Amino acid sequence: MRTIITRALLATGAACLVLAAGVEPMAATAVPMATAAGGLGLSPANASASGPTYFVLHVKPGQSSKATVLVTNSSSRAMSLTVRAVDGLTGQTSGTIFAGQHSRVRKAGAWVRPSVRSLTVPAHATRLVPFTVRVPAKSEPGDHVAGIAFQNRLVTSSKKKKFTIKEIVRNVIAVQIVVPGHAAFHPRLTTMRIGKVGATNIAAVFVGLGDRGRKLGAPTLAVTLVGPKQQRRRLVRQLDTLLPGDTIHYPFTWPVRIRPGTYHVVAVLRGGGEHVTLRRTLRVRNGASAAKQREAAFAVPHQDGTQPWQLVLLVGAGLGIAVTTSWLARRRMTTGRRVRPE
Repeated sequence: MRTIITRALLATGAACLVLAAGVEPMAATAVPMATAAGGLGLSPANASASGPTYFVLHVKPGQSSKATVLVTNSSSRAMSLTVRAVDGLTGQTSGTIFAGQHSRVRKAGAWVRPSVRSLTVPAHATRLVPFTVRVPAKSEPGDHVAGIAFQNRLVTSSKKKKFTIKEIVRNVIAVQIVVPGHAAFHPRLTTMRIGKVGATNIAAVFVGLGDRGRKLGAPTLAVTLVGPKQQRRRLVRQLDTLLPGDTIHYPFTWPVRIRPGTYHVVAVLRGGGEHVTLRRTLRVRNGASAAKQREAAFAVPHQDGTQPWQLVLLVGAGLGIAVTTSWLARRRMTTGRRVRPE
C-alpha cells in the first residue's frame, strides 16, 4: 500500500492546462511513506527509521484500535492544517488513491476518527495527532483502506506572464484496516472497448476489471489483439493494487497504430491464484495512433515506494480547485505519484 501527497495548482488568466495527473498507489502488502510535500511530512509516531511508514491495524468487528500520526513541518513558516479521514479508492490506472478533501466518506474512512479537526504546526516543529479506528460489529473480514488527510489552509500564489498559480499542499497517510477472518483476492473482468485516451489520439484497449474479493491484490493483465489481415499482438502488464469491491476501466495503451476494422480481443486477468478471461469482437471505425513513449503518461510505472507521487492540476479559475488523490487523480501523484510500466 502506498500513501500520497497531493499538490493542487489553480491557474487563473488566459491559460488552462492539465500538467500531470498521478497518484501514489498502494502495493498489495505494503504502503510507502507519506514524504513531505511543501514541508509537510507524515509518519506513524512509533515507527523507527527503518520501520513502517503507514498504518496497518488488525481490528476485530465491534472493537477499536488507537494510533498516532507524527506531523512534521520542515518549512520556514507555520502551517495551519485541516485534518480529515478519507476513503481509499482504486485509481483508473490501478493503485490506491484517496478521495478528495470534501468528498463524502462512504467506506473505511468512516471508521477513522482523528482527535482534532485542525491544528497549527510551527516552523521546523512536530505535532502528534492521535486517532481511533472503530470497526462496526457486522463488518466483513478482509482489507479496508482509509487515509488521514492533512491540508494546509494557506494558499500560496506566484505570478507568471499571463496567469497566476495558486498552490495548496495536502498530504495523506494510509491506514490499512485488516479485519480477521477468511478473505481472498478474486479478479474480475467486466467490459472491453477500443478507443482513444482522453482528448489524445493515443490508442488503448479499455478493460473493465476489478476485485470481487475482500483482499488487496496486484494482478497481471494480458491483452491479445487480432486485427485485419490476422495481425496479432499480445501484451502483458503488471498492475498496481486493486481494492476489494472496486471496478475500474483500465486504459491499456497500445504500442502500434490501431486502424479501422474488426478486432478479436482476449483479456486475461491473473491474481490470487485465479485467472479470468473475457473475449470480445470489436469494430473500430476511427483509428488511433501508437502510444510509443507517451504511454508513460497513462500507464502506471513501477516505483519502489521511496517517493510519493504528486497530483498537479492546472485548471481555469472558474473550475475551482479540485483536490483529489484520485489519484489525486482520479484516481498517484508526477513528482511523487506512482505509475508502473510493463
